[in-house]
Amino acid sequence: MNNVYPEKQASILIGDAATQLSLQGINIDHVSLSYYLGKKLEYARSINDCLYAEVICIALSMLKENAKSSGQCCCKYKEWIEISLD
Repeated sequence: MNNVYPEKQASILIGDAATQLSLQGINIDHVSLSYYLGKKLEYARSINDCLYAEVICIALSMLKENAKSSGQCCCKYKEWIEISLD
């Protein structure tokens, strides 16, 4: 049986990121979400929180897959995201 809990956490994290960006008046798209989550990933790594970093990487991966299927591109952060997911 697969553990889907991290994917659910990642989905909630994406929703939280979208809410935060919206409250700040920032346009919500793949790039802004990726950037916001990237900053959270940097923080998680700085405090050595591997579990939180893993959930953020799952969220970034979900965004990346969604961007591919929708035809949108996060070109500005594409290389950074690929490095973060490794």
